[in-house]
Amino acid sequence: MLKWGTMQKGRQIAVIVTSRQEEAFRMAVGYTVLGDKVDVYLLDTPFQVNKALAQSLEALFAMGGKVFCNGNMESPIIHIEIPEAAKRLLSYDTVVTY
Repeated sequence: MLKWGTMQKGRQIAVIVTSRQEEAFRMAVGYTVLGDKVDVYLLDTPFQVNKALAQSLEALFAMGGKVFCNGNMESPIIHIEIPEAAKRLLSYDTVVTY
């Protein structure tokens, strides 16, 4: 059993973005600061980059995070189809929707 403050470092975390996009990306960046590897998934979600999201995206990419989207997005966002995303999500230690 883990005790408070002894969480394992270096977990692989997937963040599935739903309605609160800015918060989801801020949270993803926060996980990277803790030493976790974080990937973000935008699945069937309209996505518009504003100033706050641009800053979070830049920080996430700088920390080695990836963003996957099943819509038409430009690089460095990676296109992924739903079945492939479902397979990838099984490999994470933690999957969070936000």
